[in-house]
Amino acid sequence: MNYWDTEQLRQMGQAWLDMLAKLGGTFSTIQPGSPPPEAARQFRGAIFQAMSEQIDQFMRSDAFMEGMKESLQRTVQFQKQSQEVFTRMHHATQSVAVQDIATVMAVMRQTEERLLDRLDDIGTRLERLEQAAQAPSGNGESKGVHP
Repeated sequence: MNYWDTEQLRQMGQAWLDMLAKLGGTFSTIQPGSPPPEAARQFRGAIFQAMSEQIDQFMRSDAFMEGMKESLQRTVQFQKQSQEVFTRMHHATQSVAVQDIATVMAVMRQTEERLLDRLDDIGTRLERLEQAAQAPSGNGESKGVHP
């Protein structure tokens, strides 16, 4: 499978040629009388600067971005296919698949939420009944609450 077309190869080659051209200009800035360690630091700094500029330029190119997009799409597609295969294998061997567990957990969460909502409603009703039982009535009897 060929991931690089001629345009991408040309761009990569041009990036390296540009980097080497910038490096060539670096040697003219080195002072002949400077000690070797300083010249080495200047050379190293120039190399890293030129490389980082060229790599940054290439990584921002449309060709690189498109290649990364395709790569990520293939990765996501592969993960989905793998998950489907493993699920089919689990079902074929009559074992539990990850998706089955996720479904059961979702049902349990939904049931828990419904139970908690229902308990809140019952608590609210109970509070209202207690308030009604404790409220003094006009004729001395409680309003519909019997012990």
